[in-house]
Amino acid sequence: MPGVNGARSDELRQMREARNRVVKEWLETEGWASAINYHTWWKISKHCAIKDLRPPTARIWSRISPIIREYMSEMRTICMEETLYNSRRRILLQAWIDFLGKLASFPNADGDALPHVADVARFKAFDIVKSPTHAAVELDTFLPTFAALPNLVRNWRRQVD
Repeated sequence: MPGVNGARSDELRQMREARNRVVKEWLETEGWASAINYHTWWKISKHCAIKDLRPPTARIWSRISPIIREYMSEMRTICMEETLYNSRRRILLQAWIDFLGKLASFPNADGDALPHVADVARFKAFDIVKSPTHAAVELDTFLPTFAALPNLVRNWRRQVD
């Protein structure tokens, strides 16, 4: 019996590897290579739609491809949050700290009830944080937005009150 169990284990391993290879190649041709590299194939291959043993037929592909695309989209979002958006939020935080230091130089920006930087980051004008990856975001990028801050703060206060 040990020979039969070992042969079956090898057969299952080969089936799993073959499916993984096919799915990984498909994902790479679909443009998900950067997400695969960031999260590692080991982690991605644990998804239930990928780790199944059955060979991907046309019917199976039609069922699992939207699931895998959605999963990979979530993985890409996580990657963007961790690598790009967090660093841009740190830049925004530094710009906010600098702004608070120069508050008197901005018209109508009384500092008695200013929003927290987390609230400021949610203002539509500060969507710079989520601008495309090729856009360079530096401290100076936020300066024009801070000029519009008094109006944004007034709107924010109305919503809070």
